[in-house]
Amino acid sequence: MHPYDRVPREVSELFPDTGLKGVHGASISDVMHATLLSHRGRGFGVPEGSLTALDRALAAGARYVEIDTRVSLDGELLVYHDVWLDSLCVETGLVSNHHVSNSGAPTFRGAQGEQVATFQQFVERFSAADTDAELMVDIKDGGFEVEHLEVLRYYGVIDRCWVVAWAPEILLRIHELEPRLRLSFSHIGLTDWRSSFGRYLAWLGDG
Repeated sequence: MHPYDRVPREVSELFPDTGLKGVHGASISDVMHATLLSHRGRGFGVPEGSLTALDRALAAGARYVEIDTRVSLDGELLVYHDVWLDSLCVETGLVSNHHVSNSGAPTFRGAQGEQVATFQQFVERFSAADTDAELMVDIKDGGFEVEHLEVLRYYGVIDRCWVVAWAPEILLRIHELEPRLRLSFSHIGLTDWRSSFGRYLAWLGDG
């Protein structure tokens, strides 16, 4: 049986105690029992970022679920990490060149026809689950902050959500529109960190 086809009943099944101890005497399984974060759903379902991965991560007791969003040619928010569809999907080309309204959502390879979820579909499923887990949304494409917030507000998950971004401008815009949201940097490009990070630090000082 493929490991992705089996959801562990306990977190300890995922991370059995190896006997290794940390500096404070905690075993690996102790640490993983404390906080389990599902990064893109990896390890819980094929493929990453899918609704199947979400369901299995929550069933395994994940405390945090992290996803990435990209924007299609027609402005649809998709739960997808990469710039290129080729990495995981039947379709090829840039996500930003894919027209969801005309062609439908991209289809994952080797996943029995499962399609890439829209951001709305993913948040709807997350909000309906019987869990107190939190959602971390890594926004890859700027300029669609309002559209992200509309979905989060509609499904009432603002208080259970973090917004992550590589661009400080995205985080600044999100904070202006919805101060309740918690924010986190993903990374900052070496070529533009001085100007963008400087503006972010200035904003922190004003606050």
